[in-house]
Amino acid sequence: MKNFLLFLLLVVLLVFVYFFEELGSVSRREKKEQSHKIFDERVLGELKGFKTARAEIIKGVGSGSFYTSERHVLVDESKLSEVFDILSNIKVKRYFTEREIKDKSRLDYFPEDNNEILFYFESGEVAFVLGKKLDFDQTFYMEIQSRDRRQWAVAYDSSENSGPYNAEEESNNPGRYNRIKHVLNLDEGFFYDTHIFRSKLGKKIADVWSEVKLSLIDGKSFSINFNNRTTNPPVYAGIGYLGPYFTELSQKFLALKGTSMVLDFQPVELAEELASLQFKDLKGVEEELKLYTRYMKRSGLFVRAMFSNNLYEVDRPVADLFLIKVQDLWDKRLFSLNSDIGKQNIFFEINFEDHAPAQLKIPFSETLTVNRIDPGPPPKVENFKKLFRFLTLSMADSVTFFDKTADTTTAEAMLEKTQFKMKFEDFDVALIFDKGEIIIINEKYNIQLHYIVGERDIIKFAYDDYFF
Repeated sequence: MKNFLLFLLLVVLLVFVYFFEELGSVSRREKKEQSHKIFDERVLGELKGFKTARAEIIKGVGSGSFYTSERHVLVDESKLSEVFDILSNIKVKRYFTEREIKDKSRLDYFPEDNNEILFYFESGEVAFVLGKKLDFDQTFYMEIQSRDRRQWAVAYDSSENSGPYNAEEESNNPGRYNRIKHVLNLDEGFFYDTHIFRSKLGKKIADVWSEVKLSLIDGKSFSINFNNRTTNPPVYAGIGYLGPYFTELSQKFLALKGTSMVLDFQPVELAEELASLQFKDLKGVEEELKLYTRYMKRSGLFVRAMFSNNLYEVDRPVADLFLIKVQDLWDKRLFSLNSDIGKQNIFFEINFEDHAPAQLKIPFSETLTVNRIDPGPPPKVENFKKLFRFLTLSMADSVTFFDKTADTTTAEAMLEKTQFKMKFEDFDVALIFDKGEIIIINEKYNIQLHYIVGERDIIKFAYDDYFF
């Protein structure tokens, strides 16, 4: 709200520094600073709201919150900030004197009635009217109305140019002017607070919900416990959970927000339910959200909050939160980033068919390297480094259970595809490249890590790639 408060301070004080120019002249004269105070906050008092052509925002009685006037919908403070951030960049270049405007037609300077913002104060009103843009530069006419006083001015948008600067194009670019014009024509729907869990913003998810359950319409479901950072079904033995992702996901759930709110929606017009989220609080009370892809025969992404009976149109990132998979919260790497690689001596064996096993060591070192500790050809260190970077940094696309007892034939057929094996202190793994997929089988924990790589040369699979 910083820019919002700064702008309100600017509105209350209305102190402008400007440069005098002759009316209609494009040549700049000597810059002369002067301050003007159109009205006094001590007289006008507290800001009570504002009105544009298509929206009226008022401050709630006995609260610091703002609401839309027509439907009394809570206003999003960030939307106010966004709007006033733009308006706060308006600066006055020069004021007209009474003599200069005496015989002028107002319609020549202010032809449109809808480009106005009117501020309500405790003891009065102040209005700003946007006039025509000048033809030769980015300045425009502006009228300030306060009590019985009316002043015309030449103003400009002092905001920085966000794109590549081109002096010729920039001098008469209407972009900034059109942006101000757009702000003055926003409807009330723009200002709606579309946070789905507004009352929970800023809280820790563990203090709000004990469990979140995600369900797809096809019947697949899982739940997340944010207190102990686990899932149900639980992670497979041999891998862990992605702790940081639990934190990231909890923040996204608490901040769920629509792009717009559909007022007076008809539940019977919702169709094609895709998924749901059920949030269970610490007392066991559930709050449910449902995701749909059609409303009133219109395609889109819509979230219905069953507990408030509100309907929100949402963007793809919000919809994707309904579609995450339980394995998205699992650390699907052979070695996690917290492994002991590089932190202490790691001994391992690598075994290629038709070659004797090789005994190697990753020494305790800040720089990853590999040493051979038994007689034989020395290792090609760069390819070993690439292998271990893959094993520690690359997240598998999925993990499956490798059940040797239930389907012996299939398990044996898969193991026959093994191109080399690695033996560590705690477990053995078999590495396979098959049809664009790298598969790592951890026989101790009966899991398979699947990496979809296509034809990319991610790691090497031949003996000669690892030894001279």
